[in-house]
Amino acid sequence: MHVNFSIDYNVKLAIGIALAMMVIAPLIIAGSAAAQSILGYEVTEPQPNMFSYINPITTGLTKYPAQSGVNDTTAGMVILLPSYYLPFQYNVSTGQYINIYVWSNQSVTVYLMNNGEYLSFSSGESYNYIGEAGGNVIEKAFYISNGGTYYIVIDNNNQGTAFVLYEITESPSPEGPVFPVGIADYGLAMLQGNLVAYEYSTNMFVGEVTIYNASTVEPNYCPSLENEPGNDWFSVQLNVVMLVQTVNGVNQYYWLQNVLEFNSQGDQFQVLDNVWNDSGSTSVINSALISGNGGVTSSDGSVLYYDWGVEQPESATLPFTIYLVIKTGLSSNGYPWAAFGYSLNGQSTTWYDNVTIKIPSSYVDIVVTPPNPLSSKYVPFNDAELVIAGPWSSECTVANTLGVELVFTLSMVVIWFQYRTCGISACTRLNQYLTHHQYP
Repeated sequence: MHVNFSIDYNVKLAIGIALAMMVIAPLIIAGSAAAQSILGYEVTEPQPNMFSYINPITTGLTKYPAQSGVNDTTAGMVILLPSYYLPFQYNVSTGQYINIYVWSNQSVTVYLMNNGEYLSFSSGESYNYIGEAGGNVIEKAFYISNGGTYYIVIDNNNQGTAFVLYEITESPSPEGPVFPVGIADYGLAMLQGNLVAYEYSTNMFVGEVTIYNASTVEPNYCPSLENEPGNDWFSVQLNVVMLVQTVNGVNQYYWLQNVLEFNSQGDQFQVLDNVWNDSGSTSVINSALISGNGGVTSSDGSVLYYDWGVEQPESATLPFTIYLVIKTGLSSNGYPWAAFGYSLNGQSTTWYDNVTIKIPSSYVDIVVTPPNPLSSKYVPFNDAELVIAGPWSSECTVANTLGVELVFTLSMVVIWFQYRTCGISACTRLNQYLTHHQYP
């Protein structure tokens, strides 16, 4: 994938929700690009036979609740067939706002309804509503003057299937969306107007980041309630999911983060990595079963994860290009490992951390699969992302100017492929919050 960002607005970047609002990965069907080399590998465009295809309708609906400071937030994605809708029920206090952000491949309608209006709507009767908004991109704040039970309904009243990304928050004042901005592969693509679902595995991902200009600063208020006013750092994150199959036949999932932190005023950078156990909804990292340069720490005093950072800022000259690299494999004794590195020249790689999971295993790879809540087993959200976000510890920043180019490249066995796309409407929206992508 390839996306250019040129932001010349006061754009807010925040932290807290593990879902990124990004373009859907385009599926390249034919044609070949001019050969190029990254980190010593030849890069070509992917061919259809490298993917396994799935009927997207069987993936059903998916919803991911999360928390952002004191504000309840629901964020996720949904596939809506024609005339299908997705309802959300909220108990809202007087004087609160319900903030809604929706992106869809085609126009949808969002309704705010009370209990009686929703009962009429869901029964197929004639109905009224308190408020509504429509389009491909919807950003709306509804003020609740009387507390009670309310419904937010996302309605696909079109002839075609709608793929929808959404975020809904309740807050004491209107707030913009809290997504990071960047590119991602959800295992879903639009092909000649049709939604296609696919999956694949690879042993390596590379995120190429070029920063042309940047001016960021943390404000006095952040929706996550975590901030350092005046801090002028932001981050770019390569996030992927590692699938481990143990010798006992159990599937384990680990969320891997390779993060560039950039000082927009001093033109300095540093890197860090995180590993999260995503094998279950309450899984943690056991310090006795993981090794690397870092160690196990906590998030909000409870969720344990692995963390390591090279906190020795190096100078950068704009335009600044860096390649973030994550590679996986099995050691000679059958332990899965994940290596985190970066390159400043596109040829050689500095591997700054190698994390080993001390569990005998038979298979390890990075996987991308579309969400499937219809599965009888727990399966996490297996996407791959390269996103621009706030700095650290659930903090916000305001981007006064930000010009960044992102290129997403994956390795399938030993052959490399490159996705290209361009244009994202969300990147130039005023008062937009962008999350520092951290496990909730």
